[in-house]
Amino acid sequence: MVKFLNRKVYYGGDLIFQEGAQGDCAYLIERGSVRISKRTRDGDVELGILGPGAIFGEMALIDDSPRMASAVAAEETVLTFVNHAMFEKKMEGVDPFIRALIHILVRYVRSMGEKVRRLSDHNFDPMP
Repeated sequence: MVKFLNRKVYYGGDLIFQEGAQGDCAYLIERGSVRISKRTRDGDVELGILGPGAIFGEMALIDDSPRMASAVAAEETVLTFVNHAMFEKKMEGVDPFIRALIHILVRYVRSMGEKVRRLSDHNFDPMP
């Protein structure tokens, strides 16, 4: 039997993954919280803090692209890893329309992330 899930404890400040890294798993937060941030020319920008029950890192499994943000444990955090094999097994049973919709949404989110990065690199202030 193939083992699909692993758990790991991270402590406040521990890097879970770095923006730009290849992703081979997604994460489910069992306990604790994770800070998601994106690099800009002026430093890291916090996109949000995720808590118990949240899943993150899934986009890299959907489109095999590098991580579009970094994830750091905000406190002692227990994560369950969902590896690529388990993800693919789950996706096999998904209706083809829904699978295509998921891919479209991931492309949209990635393009928005790229636009935000370009705007921040040009010191764009949407609120003059």
